[in-house]
Amino acid sequence: MSVKMEEIESNFSKFDGFKLVHKQDYYIVSFKIEEQNINIHISKELEYLFVESNDINFSELNTKLIFDKKLPSIKDYIDNLSNPVIKDLTEEYDDIYGIFRDREVCNKGKCNFDNIAAFLKNSNLKSDIGISKIPKNLLYPTPQIIDIIIKEMKKV
Repeated sequence: MSVKMEEIESNFSKFDGFKLVHKQDYYIVSFKIEEQNINIHISKELEYLFVESNDINFSELNTKLIFDKKLPSIKDYIDNLSNPVIKDLTEEYDDIYGIFRDREVCNKGKCNFDNIAAFLKNSNLKSDIGISKIPKNLLYPTPQIIDIIIKEMKKV
């Protein structure tokens, strides 16, 4: 099943800034809706349809177009998109896997690592554990341990 230029024009010529570019294996349809540029790539044999825009997310439509490769489907979706009554196309889903849960972000922007290092150097805390049973290659001097702690804090 192939698509003809007349069919493309009949579906999309009503949009502002309509432009049809003929490539070797596909067409590129460009137009504007509410000052948003939209491009549609249409294979001549209708093997694929792909809608793209810098400002509008067409992932849902592109997923539907994998199975429903009809130009009126795109036109209807875009008509609904430009319809002011149907502005919010998002749906509420149960997030059973927790993919879209809120994440707690640790902001270390206000951490003063120099003050933390100075505080640790001036600390008088001593361990009750004897160091005689700790292997010699694991015993580090206090400044080196402080540097390790600060580096790990910066990584996290």
